[in-house]
Amino acid sequence: MKHFPRIAAFSALFFAAGVYLYSFNHWLLIITAILIFLFIGLLRKEAAAAFIVAAALFAGFFNTDFVLRKGMSEAEAFLDRTDGFICRVSSIPYRSNDYISAIVSSDGTKISLRAVSVDFEYGDMLYVSGTGEVSKSIYDYDDGAFLTLYAEKIIKTGEDIKLYRISDFAVFVRQKLLSAADSLWGGETLMFARSVLLGSREYSSEEFLQKLSMGSISHMVAISGLHVSIAAFGVLYLIKRITENRYARFLCLPAAAFFVIMTGSSPSSIRALLMFTLYLSAKTLYAYYDGYTSLGVAALAILAVDPFSAYSLSFMLSFAAVLGITAFSQPIKKSLCFLPGSLAEAFAASISAQVFTFPILAAAFGSVPLTALLANLFAVPLLPFIMGAGYAAVFLKLFGVNFLLAEAADFLIGFVLKTAELAAKLPFANIKIHTENALLFFLFWALAVGAMCLYYKAKKKMAAFALVNVSLLCLTLSFIFRVPVRDGFYYFGGSALACDEEARVLFVGDDAESAKDYLDSLGVKSVDVLVYTKTEAEADYPELADDLAARLVVLTRDDDADYKKAVASKGDVLTVGNFTLEALDGDRYGRGYILDAFGTSILFYEDGEEVYCPAVCLLSGVPDSFDYEFYDDSYMIDENDIGRYFSPEEMEEL
Repeated sequence: MKHFPRIAAFSALFFAAGVYLYSFNHWLLIITAILIFLFIGLLRKEAAAAFIVAAALFAGFFNTDFVLRKGMSEAEAFLDRTDGFICRVSSIPYRSNDYISAIVSSDGTKISLRAVSVDFEYGDMLYVSGTGEVSKSIYDYDDGAFLTLYAEKIIKTGEDIKLYRISDFAVFVRQKLLSAADSLWGGETLMFARSVLLGSREYSSEEFLQKLSMGSISHMVAISGLHVSIAAFGVLYLIKRITENRYARFLCLPAAAFFVIMTGSSPSSIRALLMFTLYLSAKTLYAYYDGYTSLGVAALAILAVDPFSAYSLSFMLSFAAVLGITAFSQPIKKSLCFLPGSLAEAFAASISAQVFTFPILAAAFGSVPLTALLANLFAVPLLPFIMGAGYAAVFLKLFGVNFLLAEAADFLIGFVLKTAELAAKLPFANIKIHTENALLFFLFWALAVGAMCLYYKAKKKMAAFALVNVSLLCLTLSFIFRVPVRDGFYYFGGSALACDEEARVLFVGDDAESAKDYLDSLGVKSVDVLVYTKTEAEADYPELADDLAARLVVLTRDDDADYKKAVASKGDVLTVGNFTLEALDGDRYGRGYILDAFGTSILFYEDGEEVYCPAVCLLSGVPDSFDYEFYDDSYMIDENDIGRYFSPEEMEEL
């Protein structure tokens, strides 16, 4: 590594840039970028390095194209078999209140299976039939699966669990440890322990996750590189205590790999495993270790196999945090020489990671957690002790032994949760970043990073180079998080979104908060028109309208709120881009609306105090009056469609 400093890091950066540029599909951007960096390289007499990074840019672009086309081709070839096939559940199922989903495999093809009424477990053999949908973009890619199947019929035909397979054995151990954890703790302590120790969040309540998010410590319950590092170095410490043979240290690698598999193999945990392997190899063999090169090698390895990891929030946050720590942790630590060594190191690592993850958090969630530094300073140092006591407690529980370790873990978890609660109550705990001032925020952030470079780096050229690259990164990220939403119709239960290139129209039923959460998951930060179909929910409209930067809010009643709105009456027609919205008859409880979009008519309606289920149906024609008798010949959206996306082509067919 010593003779090729940073080549791997820059290659990884431009390989990732190629992956991101694929979403734009603008050859001009690629050609321009290549010419710029070739020019810079020639001027600096570093033509070889310039050619390498240019090749990496091309490789990232074409590798993404190859993987996407190959996956779509295999999914389309399998689509004819969705009327019935045998498959194996190859991932741990995810359960929500509305559905259960998992990755299944059949004849080498991965399929994202979603079902409503039938439960299943990892390793189950299933006979499945239903309606299939092939992913058409990089944003639909689901853990290796380009085919999504909405199950209509599921029959369990047996089990396929072979404990000599590492994945099966990892799941077997995981289930045993989860059972032990369930018998040791309860409430929020159990939710925290299941997440931190085993990567299980399926039984975590929304209130619990919201508390962690507001307290800026939600990353503690999402298995990441931090958890892998703690587990790996913990095992390494035990090995060093047992033997002085330096080659015996490699025994911790299988343990770390097993931990990664057992907890779900997220991109961040794989990154940590690869970097730890390089670190251990370098230290054991007395070789030179470079953090930037190691980070680059890990990124290249992950993206070469799965380029769509680049669009994962876990991937972005993990690599940004490690990059920040690698770049600034040591200089900041030296500046904090007045603090004890361990405290200064914790401060330096936290500051470095937070600075580099701020823009990603702002782009992804529309807010910046200002209390993150303070909360993490007290909470994160306790994580190794929580994991140590927690793992010891659940393993001993399997043998019927308890040495008060569960109580110790309970106390530490309680302290962390209390810290999060107090942090959330502080003034300015989270600052909202709206679309209109996002780029301004990114600019100030880039200037702050540039100032840090000028302060901690002796060479001004390096500072300027870092500032330019950080600014480009911020600009790229600001575009990336606005791409995922596609033209079409999204239904997510009681609320729905219709969008195309010119407009976005959001219909909200009685749960505005759930609608906002779903939009956040899609990367939608703004809408053009916000339509309320439930009168009693309209009290929330000013806040939601501000959050979504809505240009117009359609209500069923008038009030004194100072906001640009329209009060809908029967027969009112509103044209928004290519969409036409017509208000039907209603009463004091709500109103019906018809949206002409994508070659069909979409009806949204309420009836008295109750929301009809389904709340939305697709019509073959516009009715003369607001009457429910015309639904007989229409496509009715039901519970199986919650969370479903309808493409413009599907809308026309319906």
